[in-house]
Amino acid sequence: MKRWADWDGDLESYYGPDEEELGILIEDWMAENTVNGRFQIQNSTENMLIFEQVRIPLYYERNGQQRAMDTRRFANELSRYLRGAPFNIENKLTTRGLGEATIFLGSK
Repeated sequence: MKRWADWDGDLESYYGPDEEELGILIEDWMAENTVNGRFQIQNSTENMLIFEQVRIPLYYERNGQQRAMDTRRFANELSRYLRGAPFNIENKLTTRGLGEATIFLGSK
C-alpha cells in the first residue's frame, strides 16, 4: 500500500464513525479477511504500509461457484473496500508476479 504524492490524505488520516487511522482500518480489514487473521506488517509509515506472510483464502465464491483465490483477486477486494464508504479513496491496483500486489492510494 502506497500513496500518490498528489493525494491530500495519508495512512494516518482519520475515517469512519470511530475516527480511526486509515492504516489501522486497513489492518482490521486484513485481520478479518486473511486465514486465521495471519499476516505481518513489515513497514508502516504515513506514506506506505507493507504486509508480508499474508495468508489469503484458497477460494472465493462467484456466481454460486467456488473459484481459486489469487493475490490480484484478494487485493482487488481491499481496493473495493477503500473505494466504498466511508473512505471513497480512488486507488490503483498493480501486481507483480504471483504474490505481490500494490495499491496506490489517491489516483488511478
